[in-house]
Amino acid sequence: MKKINTNLLITFLFFIFSQTVFSADTEIKKSFKDNLRLTFDLSSRAINFSPLDEIGFVHAVGFDLHKVFSTDTHDIGTLILQGYLTRLDNIPNPPGFFDDGDDTEFIYRIFNFNYTALRGNLPNIRAGHFEVAYGLEHTIDTNGTLRQYQQVPNLGIKADWGVSLNNQHKTFEYEIGATTGGNQDLKPSDSSFVYSARIGTPRDENTVLGLSVYKSELNNLDRERLGVDLRYYTGLHGMYAEVSYGENDDQDILNGLLEWNYTNGRENQLYYVQLSYLSTEDEGDIDGDSALKTNIGLKYSPNNKWFLSAQLTRDLSTFGDVDKKTIVSIQARYRF
Repeated sequence: MKKINTNLLITFLFFIFSQTVFSADTEIKKSFKDNLRLTFDLSSRAINFSPLDEIGFVHAVGFDLHKVFSTDTHDIGTLILQGYLTRLDNIPNPPGFFDDGDDTEFIYRIFNFNYTALRGNLPNIRAGHFEVAYGLEHTIDTNGTLRQYQQVPNLGIKADWGVSLNNQHKTFEYEIGATTGGNQDLKPSDSSFVYSARIGTPRDENTVLGLSVYKSELNNLDRERLGVDLRYYTGLHGMYAEVSYGENDDQDILNGLLEWNYTNGRENQLYYVQLSYLSTEDEGDIDGDSALKTNIGLKYSPNNKWFLSAQLTRDLSTFGDVDKKTIVSIQARYRF
């Protein structure tokens, strides 16, 4: 309860600060509002878990601030703050930063400052809470949506507190990060850490190719990964792929993901089909084991404030004799 009250206080103070800045008729107001976007975000998600025959809910309310600081001649840096008070109801196997499946926590999504004022080919310096530099998830904004990639199942973490060096050039971009392994906590309670890096072609091209490396210790489990990701666009269609190989302690891990997606001409409808594969092989094990699942989803935006989504997740094959699951999720999101 103490943590919840503290985070509620932070959110309340931020709201008072923002209202003061936007209502004051001062030079501070003008300077702060230049290159600024502040959005408040409400979402509610219902999830049906089969064969459990149970329905869980995820509700979130928060803010999304994007601010570019600049002078008359150049940019200084970009501040992104995304904080969400999140409530879980009847959610099995929740993320570790929740106490259980019926809990309320203040969640940091992207919460960092990227210093971009160094000249020439020197890197930008990012500090705060940011997505781990790895794979498709690093180049596509899926925060707060049903559509996700393999960060958590593959790496054990999606975003973390730390620092990185990054830059985008005409022919390539990169990010190299070192983070604490605490996930939502600034300082972990153990010896956790995460090192990650991705280098790739510019993300706004029709063909985007990336190479990623990753090493971490999370909850006393050592992970190492080498991955390749690809995005290819033709007309309104997109084809995505990601393959990674590595180890969890002494267990060999192979991950693969394919996605086809379609965006209509007005860009207010998105349809996608994903197929993901995971195989494991313990030391001395000849056969190993594998699992295959599919995600089928859509997103519809009747205007620039409402976002309606649905997704069906189905296990096609599972490890050993684990029961196959079907998960149906729907979400309504309102941004203003």
